[in-house]
Amino acid sequence: NEDMNPVELLQYLMTENEITKAELARQLEVSRQLITEIVNYKRNISKKMVMKLAERFKMRPLAFSREYQLVKSNKRKIKTA
Repeated sequence: NEDMNPVELLQYLMTENEITKAELARQLEVSRQLITEIVNYKRNISKKMVMKLAERFKMRPLAFSREYQLVKSNKRKIKTA
C-alpha cells in the first residue's frame, strides 16, 4: 500500500505471512533485537536491510526505503564536550 511507511508495511507483511520477529530475524540472518528496534521505530532500515526485506517479501526495494519518523528515545543524552 502506497500510504504505508516502511515500518507499517513490514508489520503488515509479517502479520499476513504469520511470521514472528524471531523467525524473520532468522530468515534474514540478523538479530531479533534489530527487527524489534525497526518495528518499534527505534532504528532506521539500512540499505542492506532494505535489500534483504525486498528479497524476502519479493517487493521493490523502494517500498522499504521511503523516509519515516523514528520515535525519539526518552533516555537522556549525555553531552560529551
